[in-house]
Amino acid sequence: MPSLLNLLCAPGTVLVAVALIWWFIGPPILLGLAVMCGAVPYMKRTGRRQKQAQQQRARRADSRLKVLAEVVAGIKTVKLQGWERPFGARVAQRRAHEGAALRSFATIKAWVMFMSLVVPVLATAATFVLYVHSLATSTFLVVFY
Repeated sequence: MPSLLNLLCAPGTVLVAVALIWWFIGPPILLGLAVMCGAVPYMKRTGRRQKQAQQQRARRADSRLKVLAEVVAGIKTVKLQGWERPFGARVAQRRAHEGAALRSFATIKAWVMFMSLVVPVLATAATFVLYVHSLATSTFLVVFY
């Protein structure tokens, strides 16, 4: 239920924040909004890749657990026939595949977290750099009014 409340309140909060910042610093806020809006498609695409990596990781973990379940279910046969090494190799191979999927997922997740921290900072920096640049062309009285 809290996420529904956030979904309902977020647009109003954003509009009020943009209006207040517009009132304080004026048009340079548009550059910050452009940076934030420009990051949305990239973040959406990266989120889709993260979901695919998570699904691949889950499939590979299931595959490894299936082989382990076969080994445990037929442990007497495995021991009697001397199949420990072949089954161990199969489990190790599946574990390596699962590890690769886990590394891929962790890399994508780290990138998403990094971008979610960097994009607001870039938007803020771009806004204030443009604001300071626009002040440089202003008169002394406008700056200190």
